[in-house]
Order: sequence, then C-alpha cells, then structure tokens
Amino acid sequence: MNNKIKFQIEELDYQEDAVNSVIDLLKGIDRHSVSSIYSTARVQGSMLNGRPEANVRFSSTSRLLQNLQKIQYRNELFKDDHIVGAIPQFSIEMETGTGKTFVYLETILRLWSEFGGQFKKFIIVVPSNPILLGVKKSIATFADYFKTKFNNIDLNNHYFVFDKNVTPETVTSKLIESNDLSIMLITNHSFNKDSNRLRNGKESGVAVWDDIKDIAPIIVIDEPQKMDGSGRKKSASLLAIEELNPPMILRYSATHKNLYNQIYKLDSYKAYKKNLVKNIKVTTIHSLTPKDFPYIRYIKFLDNSLQARIEIFHKEQGKDIKCAKFDVDNNASLEELSGGLPQYRNWYIAVQPRKNDDLQISTDSGEIFCVAEGKSNDEVDHDVAVEKQMEIAIKAHIKKQAEILNSGKKIKVLTLFFVDSVAKVRSDEGDGRGTYLKIFDRVFEKIRSQANLFDKSTLSKYPKEFAILNPDTPVESVREGYFAVDKTHKAVDVEGWNSDKDDEDVKLKAKAQEDVDRGIDLILNKKDELISFDEPLSFIFSHSALREGWDNPNVFVLVTIKETGSDIAKKQEVGRGLRLPVDISGTRCYDSSINELTIVANDYYDHFADSLQDDYNKSSGFNKEEVTADIIKITMVEAGIPEDNVEDACDAFIRELVASNFVKIGKTGKITLKNSEVDFKDFVFNDPVLIEHSNKIKEAFIKAMKDKGSKKIDIANGDEPSYENAVQKYVNEAEFQRIYQKLLTILQKRSVYRYKLDKDKFIKCTTTEIDRQLAKHNDFIQFEVTNAEVDFNDSRKMTMVNAQKQVENSDSHTLTYEAKPLFDLVNVIMANTMLPRLAIIKIINALTKNSRNKINNQDYLEEAIKIINQKLKEFKSKEFLKAEIIEGIGASKNDIFEVDKIINEEEIRYLFTPNPSHRKAMNLKYKFDSEGELKFAKALDNDSNVLLYTKLKKGGFVLETPAGNYSPDWAIVYQKSEEHFAMYFIAETKWDKDAGGLNDDERIKIRCAKKHFEAVNESVDEIVKYDWVNVYNDITKSQSFPQVFTDENYADELPIERL
Repeated sequence: MNNKIKFQIEELDYQEDAVNSVIDLLKGIDRHSVSSIYSTARVQGSMLNGRPEANVRFSSTSRLLQNLQKIQYRNELFKDDHIVGAIPQFSIEMETGTGKTFVYLETILRLWSEFGGQFKKFIIVVPSNPILLGVKKSIATFADYFKTKFNNIDLNNHYFVFDKNVTPETVTSKLIESNDLSIMLITNHSFNKDSNRLRNGKESGVAVWDDIKDIAPIIVIDEPQKMDGSGRKKSASLLAIEELNPPMILRYSATHKNLYNQIYKLDSYKAYKKNLVKNIKVTTIHSLTPKDFPYIRYIKFLDNSLQARIEIFHKEQGKDIKCAKFDVDNNASLEELSGGLPQYRNWYIAVQPRKNDDLQISTDSGEIFCVAEGKSNDEVDHDVAVEKQMEIAIKAHIKKQAEILNSGKKIKVLTLFFVDSVAKVRSDEGDGRGTYLKIFDRVFEKIRSQANLFDKSTLSKYPKEFAILNPDTPVESVREGYFAVDKTHKAVDVEGWNSDKDDEDVKLKAKAQEDVDRGIDLILNKKDELISFDEPLSFIFSHSALREGWDNPNVFVLVTIKETGSDIAKKQEVGRGLRLPVDISGTRCYDSSINELTIVANDYYDHFADSLQDDYNKSSGFNKEEVTADIIKITMVEAGIPEDNVEDACDAFIRELVASNFVKIGKTGKITLKNSEVDFKDFVFNDPVLIEHSNKIKEAFIKAMKDKGSKKIDIANGDEPSYENAVQKYVNEAEFQRIYQKLLTILQKRSVYRYKLDKDKFIKCTTTEIDRQLAKHNDFIQFEVTNAEVDFNDSRKMTMVNAQKQVENSDSHTLTYEAKPLFDLVNVIMANTMLPRLAIIKIINALTKNSRNKINNQDYLEEAIKIINQKLKEFKSKEFLKAEIIEGIGASKNDIFEVDKIINEEEIRYLFTPNPSHRKAMNLKYKFDSEGELKFAKALDNDSNVLLYTKLKKGGFVLETPAGNYSPDWAIVYQKSEEHFAMYFIAETKWDKDAGGLNDDERIKIRCAKKHFEAVNESVDEIVKYDWVNVYNDITKSQSFPQVFTDENYADELPIERL
C-alpha cells in the first residue's frame, strides 16, 4: 500500500506579517452590529431556535486610514491618502508558492478569534474549479495545524463548497443561519449571472443572494485579476460581489491587475532573495552538442555597429570549453575567436553581415553555408529534440536524487513533462503508448542499463530510493500521464486551449472545463503519495491546461514539450516547480543548495533566460525606473537619518520629488523617473531634515536606483560546466586546520550581557517619553455632520438632496476609555517587555492622568509598550557592565562558513577570486554587495601578515543585542612576522560611513559585539579582537592591518541627550 505523507506545517515570519497586515487594519476601529435579518415570523418558520447573527460592520473613518498608512509604511509601501471605493478593499501580493492560501485561511481564523466572533461569515471566491479544488486540498492539509492553534477548531467542519450538488437551503443553514464560524467556497461563475441558482433560488419568499447581503460576509478573492474586468468596466463578478455590500474585500494574488489599498507585498524578486522558492537552472538540448563540433549560432544583427553577434565554442587556457559570444565583421576568424579550437580551422565570416540577411560562413574546404538569425548549424527536428530533452531530464533527475540523498536528506525527486497533445502520450492503438511514451521508455531503459553513469556506492546505499533504476521495476510504474478526462474517464485533449496565452486569457467551454476539473481532481488525490519512496512513480506527463493543479513541492525537473507555438516556458508553468520541497516526513527543506529547479528547454540558454525574465517582469509590473517606497526607505536609512525621523523624511522626500516634476505619476499610480537618477545630484531640498542629510541622501538614492535596475532572478546556465564554490584545498592542511579550528571555536562561543540599570532614572525617562508622545494625540469626540438641501419631487414629496458628510471634532469633550484593571495592564506590558512587575506598576502610576486614560485603549497601550522597549534598549546599551561566556555551542560550522553560491559569474557585480598562490582566503570565490568590500578583500589577499580570512555568512554567526540580532562581516587571522601569537580579528565593514554617520542601532550593535569578543578573548589562549572598519589603511606596510579599524573620531557611546 502506498503511504500518504502528512505535511508538517509551520508558519513563517513573512506569512505572519501578511496576516498581521489585515488584523492590524481593524485595531481601534469602531464596529457596529447589524440588526436581525429575519422577522420574528420568519425565524419561527426556519430551522433555528434563535436569531442568526451577521458580521459586524465598520466605517471607513480616519482611523482606518491611519491604520492603513501605518501598515503600508511598515511593509515598505507608499501610503494611500484615502480608502478606495465605497467598500474597503485591500490587496495582498504574494508570489506563487509562498503560501497565499495558508495566509488567507489563517487570516479568516484570526479575524474570527481575535475580534470575539464578531467576524464569522466569510466567502472565498476563486476564478476556476482547478483553484477551488486546490483550496479544498489546502484546507484538508492545514486543518490539523489550525486545530492546535485555534482552540481545537476543525476547519473541515466550518466550510462548504457551493457547487451543482449544493442547494440554496444548504447555503441558508450552513452560512446564513449559522451562529458559528462559516465559510463558503465558491467560483465566481456560480453567481455572476442573474440566472445562477444562488441568485434566483427562493426560500421563504426571499432570494438566497438577498439573504447573504444581510449577513455582511467578508469576501476573500483568490486571483482577483482573473475577474477584474477590462479597463474601467467592472466585471459581472465584481458587480455581484459589490451587491453584497461586504464590510471589506481582501484580494490575494501574485499578479494583481488592479491594486486597491495594497497592504502587503512579497514579489518574485523578494521571494527569490529570501530563498522562499527554488532557484532556477536552465539546460537546453544544445548541452548535448559535442564540444568538438564546429557549432555556430547567429544570435542577432547589431544595428548600431552593423555587426553580427554570434555564439561559438571557446576555450581559455586552463579552463573548460564553453560557449562564448562575439561581435564579428567580414573575414573574422572563428579559429582565433575560439581560442584555437581545431574544429574551426580556416573558418571565417565570408561576407559583411547585413540586416535581414543570413550570416555566411566559409569553411576550411571553401564551402560557404548560411545560418539564419536566431538559428544555429545544430538545429534538430521535433522528435529528435524531444528525445534529447528526455535524455537530459532523466539524467538530471537521477543526479539530483543522488545529490539530495548524499546530503543526508530523504526527499523524493519528481520530474514533470508538460505536453500539448494527449495523443502523443496515450494512443488508442497498439499497446496504448503514444510517441512521447515510446521515446521515454526507450531512453529510460537505455540510461538505466548504463551502469557507468551512476555512482555504485550511492545506489547500493539507497536501494529503495533508487528502485526505479532496478531492471525488475517495470518502466510503466515510474511514469504516468494525468490529463483532462471525459465522463467515461477517457483522457482527452482540451478544446480551445492555447498554452502560449496566460491562463486568465484562455476561455474554455463548459465541457472542456469539466474535463480539466476531473483531471486536476485526480492529480490532487495523488499529491501526497507522490512524495513517498513507496510510490515508484517519478516521471509525470500532464497537459499544460492542467498546470494550475500542479503545485507538488518535489518537482525538481520541468520539461515543456510543444509541437507548435512558442517553446518558452512561461512563468505560470515554471511556477509549478518553484515551491520548496518536503522530505518523507512532510518537513519543508530550506537548504538553498538543494532547492533548485532544472528546466530542460528546446531553446538557447540566453534566449530562454531573457524571455523568462521578461515574463517575470511583465507579471510583476517591474519597471527599473519606478521609484518605490522601499527604495526611498533604504535611501533614508543609508543616509543615516535617525530612526524616529525616517518615516517623516520618506513622506517629505516623495512630496518634493512630485512637486518638482522630477518624477511622473502614471495612471496606475506608479511613480517613475523622468530623467536619469544621476541627474538627482543637482536636486535641491526644502525640508530641514532632508537638507541636513542632502549629500548622503543623493548618494544613497542614486545607488539604490542603480541597484534596482540590476535586480533580476538568477537563472543558472546548465549547458556550461557547473562551478561549485568550495573551501580551498589548502585549508585541510594541518597548519591551516589548526588555525581554522581555533577560529571556529571563537565564533561558536555564546554570551549573555550583565546590566547595571539606574532603575529610577529609567522609570522617569520612560514615563516622561510616554507622556510626551501620547499628548500628541487629541482624542476629541467626533461627530458626523451632514449638510443637505430640501427639494420637492414631482409628487410634491419633500426630499433631501446634495447631502454632504464631514467629520468634525468636539472642541471641549475628549474620549474617556473604559478603565482596564491594573493587573491586566501589567500582564500585557510584562509579556511584551519582560520587565519585572514592580517596575511596570511604578511606570503606570507615574503617568499623567491623560496618559493613564489613553493606555486603556489598545493602540495607545501598544505605543507605550514600544516606547518602554526603546528606552530599555537605550539604557541597556548605555549601562551594561560586560558580557559573560556561557556553556554551549552556537551556530554550526556550515552556517558560519557557508560558501557563496555562484550562478552566473558574468552577472555578479562584485565577484572576487582570491589568488590561490597567496594561500590566505578560505573559499575559492566570494561575491560582495559593494565595491568597498571588494577592495577590502583584495587588500587582505595581498597583505603578507594575514594568515587566513573569510567573509562571514549573514545570519550564520549571530549575536543577540538589545538592538536586534547582529552578524559581523569578516573573520581574519593576522600575525606580524616578529610576533609569536596570531590575532583573531572579527570585523564589521562600514565603507560609506564615518564615525558620525553611524546610527544608534549600529552603535549599540558594535558596542555589544566589542563586549562579547572581550569576553571571548578572556576565555581562550588566543588574542581576539573586534572592531568596525571603514578603510584599509596600508600607508605603513609593516603595520598595515592594525590601522584598519581605528577611527579617532568614533565615540563608543550613545549621545547623552537621548537618555
């Protein structure tokens, strides 16, 4: 019997951030209940004994806008100046594969639980049955996790699917008349017409749709771009949703068409950089081209230089043969360009390249042949290309499986083939195999019969995991097809499908859609079994029309086989393999060295990679000229603006950019540069804070915009010999190992800090700051004033017209909040600050009467807690005595010294290859974020007094400080020739800052790190030192290194006025 894997669920930080972004919207918002929706007579005639309850409603007040702006700033989004539309709608952007469904299901449960059941009615709207089936599967998967988190509530018992088998009476009983958490899952096609059963079905003389209006359900829309309509015209689906007049609409997608008050953003680039999805590698059929073949590809004609750009094999001395690109004229020698490869002997460009003409090449025999633009002399027919793709895919599959098992992880690899023709896989004739299955079976049997292709020790160590390579395992059991099926369960092609279009642009007829739905249902039922080694099925063929149903996390190899149309796999297809894998226990793997998706393409690498990148940019709306909120926030932080002033500085910065016409605002609200970012150096500010930091702001903004222009998803070239960055071999030598182990021991030391706080001073400073900040908020009672004119209609009935509403504050009456018991306030503050109970009581009792009243309000209480923590951080940083070493080992060796993953060397801006003859660097290569780091590495590599150095992994070696976690940049072992002891130096690099440019948090972290390493120095025999670096001073060659970290202007303390 095949085992189904039970997924182990864990909530990640970014998912919690997305959930909190919705919850925090409603904090402090006045909510009011909806009156009973049924008359007494109707309730008596219904299935209930009492009256059902609707969701509470809330108004789009200034408080909702304040909450929105607070969340947008926190999530590095531009602040909106108003709530869009009569019904509040909020957009949440999450990249495919990062847990969007999990996030909105948890959001529903949090809204229900944290607001005392006031929000209990929800409708999840999806644009298609495949997505609906996926949501059903997700609910079943996550139910046990949510049970443990939400007081044993079983989500399976609180939702239902509205489909053709569900009656309006069921909707009434399970949604409308339910007094508990109730969720209806529905496609938009079930209600976007007046003729739909949900809208014309009657019960008790009232349409069920009208009853739904009265319960004020919160609407969650999955993939709203598929039902947004075109232009300004709203779709029938959106109009129907707005008829319900919900309290709010939550919109979740990776590719929004329209953004409504966006509150969270996790786009493709951020997901990639955070390692939340797999890396991508592309291998093409041309990787099988023999390296002794005179391969030449005519990439394109260059209009500017009137040359042809070609690609040929090329070899540099001491390196492998690789493909290289050259721009050529008439008579260019391919032999010379190739580095002297013999297959190009006496090959030349025969004629000056011309636009729209084929490129002519002369061979050693004098023969001239032509290559069309975009083509090569190694083109193959379709079936040969398919066979090559399958050969590459099978070998990549087996290699990946061995790599994972040898790393100690039990993760089963799956390979997915997307095809456009069912008949090519399944046939009504002969043995039932179509052309593709016959090719696959032949290639697979050939590969597994070649014992020399595999490491025998790996195969013998993992016989069960490699059972597919056992000749006794029938090839039929290792591959299978999943396709649309008709009512007789026969696999069929999908009428009207076009894989070159985006999913939302393809409109299938009802029968075709039903066939697809049945196929996806089969896929989802098999999903859990596929990741078990008890199930031999590893190679899956599926129609591209079913791609929405494929989200199996263990797809490591993806192949798109098309007979016609574009050969480029779109982001929607690639996304099927980007989810992070799980092992046989259902535990997610976050190892970036394992998490890589290989795409096998019938294309050329550069063309495929560029096209896929363009598709990513198009789907995410990326524009390198766009000025985004995160760019502005980065600019202010890098310019050294104090943390308390950053938000106001960001607001002032964007106001001045717009006012000066340095940028333009598009129809969608995007802000883009009118000129080059370099022109910004002449910009003149008006805001005092911006003026004070003017030069640094300009430098930081120009740098941030340039870096943004270079952002893209790294797509590794699988056609080239893979480069594996690693530790230098000489590090394993005895002398180096001695130094290495000492350095590792130093970096694995853990410590705690001892403080001597002036408690009375801390309490006084804290209460003073709370009083000062809370006094800024005037809690006047608000009145909604409506001004209108009196008029008479044709029936002489008096009416009110031209009504205008505005909110006014009372001049004399402030809000008095319901007093919370002192015990409750103390418990909340203690849980969020870890202060002792007595200190908290003293702080509360020392507050003014006005502040004491305000902290009865949850929002003001949270603000007070934030102030307490900030003051505690400042006092701890100022007044701690020392660090003390504690028992235990910190981070692992692999985390501390993890090597940089090098994908495309030519695209890494600051790549450094140390000189191996100098025998100083720990790793073969390093990639850096700045030119300063690159220069520092070069200086270390050339310093005769440096014995060993390496860049430390961010987040690998971590010190916990009052200002947050901190990871230094460098570990260096240094010894001057006349000294007997080496110095183990841990360095923090701040290339763009002098002592005065460090902000308070940076100073705190540096101070704490110094104290930690002082304690380490006392606990070991070696000399250990830590400091920060902003220059490599090598004026005195004999004493170059000790001068690196010295800055005479640096004061190791916080400004006293801050305290």
